[in-house]
Amino acid sequence: MTFTATGWLRALVLTCTFAMAACGDDGPAATPATCSPACSAGFTCVTGACVAACNPACVAGETCVVRNGASTCQGASVDAGDDVAADLPLVQETPPGVDTPPAMDLPPPMDTPPGMDAPPADVMRAPCGMTGQPCCGLDPMSMNASGACMGANVCDAMTRRCVAYTLEMNECTTTGECPAGQVCGLGELCSGGTRSCLRCQPRATMGALAAGAPCGGMITAPCADGICANNRCTRTCVPGAAGDAVCQGFSAGTICGELSQFVRVDGGLSNPITFGACVRSCRRDMDCADAAGNLRCRLSTRRIDDTLQQTCRVAFGTLAAGAACPLAPSSGSDPTMYCQNDQCFAVPMSMTAGYCSAFCATDADCPASAPVCHDIPFFRPSGTSSPTQPIRMCERR
Repeated sequence: MTFTATGWLRALVLTCTFAMAACGDDGPAATPATCSPACSAGFTCVTGACVAACNPACVAGETCVVRNGASTCQGASVDAGDDVAADLPLVQETPPGVDTPPAMDLPPPMDTPPGMDAPPADVMRAPCGMTGQPCCGLDPMSMNASGACMGANVCDAMTRRCVAYTLEMNECTTTGECPAGQVCGLGELCSGGTRSCLRCQPRATMGALAAGAPCGGMITAPCADGICANNRCTRTCVPGAAGDAVCQGFSAGTICGELSQFVRVDGGLSNPITFGACVRSCRRDMDCADAAGNLRCRLSTRRIDDTLQQTCRVAFGTLAAGAACPLAPSSGSDPTMYCQNDQCFAVPMSMTAGYCSAFCATDADCPASAPVCHDIPFFRPSGTSSPTQPIRMCERR
């Protein structure tokens, strides 16, 4: 059985084999007054004709097509959420994307063991991230998308290429670059206040919070390792496979998540600075359980290697997995904002009714109202031009 869904970065449809080939199923024949025979799955009867029934309705510039019995709008994709640095009040988190394309419940585009992420498409990607190169993980179809750069480079929003900046005294990317007794942490601005940066600073000892302790918000005590990310004390790292290994050595079960920060400059926002922090990885909500009990498994982007990461973050909405969520809120809000895991899936053949989904490893992780755990293809940060990434989620039968 196939369902449509709404939410950040779910894939619209597998790429057509031929550039000029139609990407949808043909609509069935219909009689003028009523549709007889009944419309096939993915179509609805409108004034005696079977038409593709996209849920939600397509926006300008999109086309409603049906493939394998499920309808979807073909159009641009958006960015997923970013991991959040909580201890730099003058800097904003990366603004989320605004478009929310529906998804098709299709098999992943490559043979992938159940529950495993598809391998990164590094062999298909052009070099990126260094001075003069394109920004990594940038969706060419989205004018609002931001990319990531490595080292002392920033992604220029106009040229979409990495531009070098001059490191200032005591600037760092990881604690390993700092003198003994110091940590690499947030808290200051560089380049005359035009960009955020990390600096080596003395390790806090008096009243400092240990790694993994809740932080941010009303908690004002400093983190011993220099940074508060996803509402937990942690340390900085360099996003990518090498950073993942460093984080595993620092705290088991963590990966190097990517954070992007903007600074308000002359009434606008600066180009984003990319850095990393060790954040807890997850496949389901129980992987995020701790004494505070306020974390859920959610999606984050890591543009450096064009992947989506499942990380433990504070619940986005208030509705738990399986609860009903509105697909077309009267307020015009994104339906994903109501669900704790950011994901509101469509009830089959409904334009308004949805249900909150959750990430899972097996069926046992799913609620009774959405009991099946299987792979859902999601767009990577670079959008429709890259292979989709399968991520396991709960769905109805």
